[in-house]
Amino acid sequence: MAVSQGTTVPELVTSGSGLAFVVYAEAVTNMPVPPLWAFLFFFMLITLGLDSQFTMVETLSTAVFDQWPVLRSRKVLVVSLMSLVLFLCGLTMVLQGGLYMFELFNFYSAGISVIVMALIEVSLISYVYGELRLGTELYGRNSTLLQI
Repeated sequence: MAVSQGTTVPELVTSGSGLAFVVYAEAVTNMPVPPLWAFLFFFMLITLGLDSQFTMVETLSTAVFDQWPVLRSRKVLVVSLMSLVLFLCGLTMVLQGGLYMFELFNFYSAGISVIVMALIEVSLISYVYGELRLGTELYGRNSTLLQI
């Protein structure tokens, strides 16, 4: 594939959003019945994206309904408004600077920041709740002693 495109392998194989649309698409063209495999590949990408959106809306709506139980009677309206707001936020990804916005979101939401936030969260829970009390609570739930 690198020879056919006139580049080297390290330049060709890059991570990120370009990998799915360049390298995998080129690999699919070398398979038997390329249109079928290309359709199946891009159909898979679409279904994965839709599934991610269902998860996002469900998580946000559960948090809203837990915080404000009065809104449960208007579930369709709340979820529709939430979907509209997420759609409007997603429009920034398809405008002129969309690729830049996508890279910003991708870097700050899936990079080292997630690990740092998880470590801070565990440290704060241990500090506020107390190591001994946390260990006792976890022991009571699992019936196995956890060393913290």
